Amino acid sequence: MSTITLSCLVVGENPYENVFKVDIDNNKTINRLKDAIKENQKPFFDNIASKELKLWKVDISLKEENKKLELVNTKINVNIKEDLGGEELPPLSKISKHFPSQPADEHIHIIVQRPVETKEVYCTATYGHGTENEHIVIGCVIDGAGLKRKISTGKMRRKSDSSSQSAMVESDIVEI
Repeated sequence: MSTITLSCLVVGENPYENVFKVDIDNNKTINRLKDAIKENQKPFFDNIASKELKLWKVDISLKEENKKLELVNTKINVNIKEDLGGEELPPLSKISKHFPSQPADEHIHIIVQRPVETKEVYCTATYGHGTENEHIVIGCVIDGAGLKRKISTGKMRRKSDSSSQSAMVESDIVEI
């Protein structure tokens, strides 16, 4: 049995204040790591099954400023794979496959992604200059600290029956 310590961060959390450590036997599976993360972060994930968490292996230094750390700290919708070089961890693979030895201190090793529910709504809005089609996307991030909703609205103006253009006009996160 070889126990390792992994530094974890939940997507959207401040990396300078909210990194937490999990000690786990590296012969266990990623599913067991999910269970350990859920237990470590009680009551934050109480309303989420551990199997619903998505884990990403990353290597982000906390020692000095760097592009990845800046993205984690400032970008709401960071692309973990593309922007952070993340590798999604399959639930049944062994931790030792991804971490054969103790990873570097003062680095983020795991990004935890909560499940997200989205709903797209199409409606028509009438303005002083005419009627336009509206496209609204509502996404809910499910967590134990309250339900956060990201509401994005975009306008779609019809040029003809065969083409349309769209642009993002607003994005906001609200707590309910």
